[in-house]
Amino acid sequence: MGIELNALSRAKILAQEFFTITLPASEEELKASYRKAALEAHPDRQGGNTEKFKEIQRAYEFIIALREFPEILVQESSGHSLTTTSGIPIHAFGKGLGNMKNGVQCGTCCGEGYTIHTMTAVLSKITCTTCKGRGSMLSPCKYCKGSGKGVYSSGKTIICKPCKGSGKSDRIRGLCRTCIGGFIEKKGTAKYARICHMCDGKGEVEIFNPVIPKGVLS
Repeated sequence: MGIELNALSRAKILAQEFFTITLPASEEELKASYRKAALEAHPDRQGGNTEKFKEIQRAYEFIIALREFPEILVQESSGHSLTTTSGIPIHAFGKGLGNMKNGVQCGTCCGEGYTIHTMTAVLSKITCTTCKGRGSMLSPCKYCKGSGKGVYSSGKTIICKPCKGSGKSDRIRGLCRTCIGGFIEKKGTAKYARICHMCDGKGEVEIFNPVIPKGVLS
């Protein structure tokens, strides 16, 4: 337990020293700070420092190794890594109506100020191996009939010079049936957030109560 606490303390010190951020922070924030610090110290840049660059790399790897601890990085399950469809981080919502207005917890978002939804989205794209990213199929070479090889009268086999051994010509035969535009899309389920329309992101719905002012106990 003592070793664990020492490691967490060291990670927080390294974050302040090399990346000027306070832990816990989001992984995106840590990565952005790391890239900025590494770019400034990169030995290929004017004024760069090789030793400092290596220290920055070691500090980043040390912090990332402790990512499962909530004291180091904000976990994705907490929602801090999500943004609404308008691009605003969701931890900016659910702050309530303030000290001057009476309200009750919004029943639509349960006081969060946002609602979570799922949709089918493109997670990644890979180059089609059938058409090699062209999105179309080429006709066979008319000289080698698609074999990519030529044969002398002596029986010696050589690479077909017109197609350079590919067996294909420059003429397009038709669209590739395996892909769309040269890429194969890998789809999956992705989460996204929307601002709650009932409370407008406040997490509270205003009620009129002239008897009990905001913040006064009944």
